[in-house]
Amino acid sequence: GGEGATRRFESFEKAEPTGIPWAKAYSKEGSSILPDSAEVPHVFFGHDARLRLQQEARATGLDTGCCYGEKLTAALVRINADNTWESELISVPAHAQHAPKRTRQVRDEEEM
Repeated sequence: GGEGATRRFESFEKAEPTGIPWAKAYSKEGSSILPDSAEVPHVFFGHDARLRLQQEARATGLDTGCCYGEKLTAALVRINADNTWESELISVPAHAQHAPKRTRQVRDEEEM
């Protein structure tokens, strides 16, 4: 890490309850987040249990509500010899509920 390392990352703000989830917006925009590169990396992320599993063209949200007693989900990513990649999602049931479920209204796909 030097100074150049901090420029490799871009902060995404949490979507407003009425806004488009950033995974969907990021996949739609198609803009690169890597400096001096046209490459658009695929992002795997968590901490969005409200929307559960999100699978978009360039972003996958893995939070499937484990702390609420739902499932724990991971992505197994394989890098092939030709430098392409593929992923497989693996989910297992939570052993316990560690936090009370919050009720929030989730919008329909048509509204997004």
